[in-house]
Amino acid sequence: MAKHFKLTPEAVRQYLRDDGGHCPKCESDQIEAGATTTFDDVYTKDVVCNHCKYEWREVYGLRGIDPKDHKTGGYGETVWEDDLDLDEQTAGQMADRLRNTIRILTKKGPADDVLTEILDEMVYDVASKAGSNVNNEGTIDQIQYLVQHGVTESEIEDAIRQLGEEEDNEG
Repeated sequence: MAKHFKLTPEAVRQYLRDDGGHCPKCESDQIEAGATTTFDDVYTKDVVCNHCKYEWREVYGLRGIDPKDHKTGGYGETVWEDDLDLDEQTAGQMADRLRNTIRILTKKGPADDVLTEILDEMVYDVASKAGSNVNNEGTIDQIQYLVQHGVTESEIEDAIRQLGEEEDNEG
């Protein structure tokens, strides 16, 4: 009798990060899509691994919006549901990645100080454009505020890169 496989949250996260494409049990890429079903606003697709015979169902639903650009007739950058609100843990992980980027790209002082400086400036700019007063204390609050107002992690990384380039030009 085959041993029961318990799908872990980390295996699901990895599967979603990789946009599927492999078995969450054995990681083989020998998978095959089967029947699809639509119920209300949810679309599902049955999948089987041809290597270990594990079966699962992918679940799809409304996750974001692609705004239409009426000037070009094309669609803009997708605004994803996940980008609208960040929990503290995710914002903390983003802060860690940004600190690492600072350590790699700039010669400035402690990464925490540089990140605070960059976030302070970005929060001020966003709040000014939104016509609101902001009293966000700490890195996590600032990152959550920026993401809620449409600023992406890559835009914060761009600000870090720009700071590193300015330092290179001064040196």
